[in-house]
Amino acid sequence: MKESSCYKSYLSIFFALVFISGCLGGGSSGGGGSSSSGGSSSSGGSSSSGGSSSSGGSSSSGATSYTVGGSVFGLASSVVLQNNGGNNLTVSANGNFTFPNSVINGNSYDVTISSQPNGQTCSSTYGAGTSSGANVTSVNIFCGPASVGGFVSTGNLANARQFHSATLLSSGLVLVAGGDPGSNTATTPTAEIYNPSSSTWMSAGSMVTARESHTATLLPNGKVLVAGGFNGNTGGIFIASAELYDPTTNTWSSTGNMATARSSHTATLLPNGNVLVAGGYNGGGILSSSELYNPSTNTWSSVGNLSSARYLHTAVLLPNGNVLVTGGVNSSIIASAELYNPTSNSWTTTGSLATARYLNTSTLLPSGNVLVTGGSTSLVNISSAELYDLASGTWSSAGNMSTARIEHTAMLLPTGKVLIAGGGHSGNSPAVLASAELYDPVSNVWVLTGSLNSARQAHTSTLLSNGKVLLVGGLSASSTALASTELYW
Repeated sequence: MKESSCYKSYLSIFFALVFISGCLGGGSSGGGGSSSSGGSSSSGGSSSSGGSSSSGGSSSSGATSYTVGGSVFGLASSVVLQNNGGNNLTVSANGNFTFPNSVINGNSYDVTISSQPNGQTCSSTYGAGTSSGANVTSVNIFCGPASVGGFVSTGNLANARQFHSATLLSSGLVLVAGGDPGSNTATTPTAEIYNPSSSTWMSAGSMVTARESHTATLLPNGKVLVAGGFNGNTGGIFIASAELYDPTTNTWSSTGNMATARSSHTATLLPNGNVLVAGGYNGGGILSSSELYNPSTNTWSSVGNLSSARYLHTAVLLPNGNVLVTGGVNSSIIASAELYNPTSNSWTTTGSLATARYLNTSTLLPSGNVLVTGGSTSLVNISSAELYDLASGTWSSAGNMSTARIEHTAMLLPTGKVLIAGGGHSGNSPAVLASAELYDPVSNVWVLTGSLNSARQAHTSTLLSNGKVLLVGGLSASSTALASTELYW
């Protein structure tokens, strides 16, 4: 992992302590992020999206019922959707959709693809859950080419960067912000916009504060919340501030500060539109605290502590509205996982990973299960993958990738498969990877796919509205930051 010099020093100290502790028998180390904002993946933190509206109606029986819907991306013709095995809905354009029949409050919904469009494959995320006092608007249907498997170069960034963020905007454009341009003491405030239609980049101005290893989350109002991070320009400062990007004006503005500065944390958009920030590191220690950002008031509030302080972990919004946090680092590498319940505003533990890990990825599958891949034990990178079962709260093996990797990206494709791309393989050759592979959750099998044009780690990947995946920046095989970008399709 590469960071600014001040930031790297505490990681080196941590790894030394883990090694010494293990030799003395006084400690242990086990096995090893975005936007996501609903379609982005990065190696430093993660972000997931979901949303619901508050209005509801009544069914003919008098019981309160709520609609089920969401958004379609990348559709070229028409697709037929079903809810709970019926209630067919034909969608012929990208944008929002709503099933004609409502679901009674407390009953389940399950959105599936009944008929695929010609020449395309569609898949859903956040497609199953329970109607809980609000209209469901968080179901995402992603459509893309029926056959994929290659990488092609696209336009270069104006500024090389790693440990940045990438966020898919409501317009289909991609916002890339901040990061480390490659110097041990430099952090950039610059931001850029990618236009998939023209394969070109343009300036998105500069953030109020230069930052890297921050989080970026698309809000329901179309703005992007950037929170926390690290600034290496002034000797190394961990950041409590947050700011908003407004795509309608292409400008940045400050918003409320978090109570605690943090970097390498996670940020997750909740169904009610608030953003959950959890864990991280602030130079003084590893954090167990978590906070909620309310976009209506631009304020932060405390929501209690994780049971285990951690950073360099992952967080995923589950179909039931809870948030799953896995892995990370504290005094040792962490195998435990926790759930945040936004209804009770509380944290509870769930089943632990078979292999402790950090710098791994977590991806929500169409089934509602979660795929965790790769990561590190601090001394050894790992190739293993695990599946979290939402119903039982337990983990099972998802086989092994062909290559151990850290600081890679994982992206759910419209085919329902997961694309793993790039990453680091420290202590081995090559140290930075150009390889990519696909996980098929139906067969639980891994296969190699086409290689990246440039080996990269600490980059971002974003699922575009057309079903392609945009990979941006990162660390190169020559240990310099990359300005190159490429598309998988």
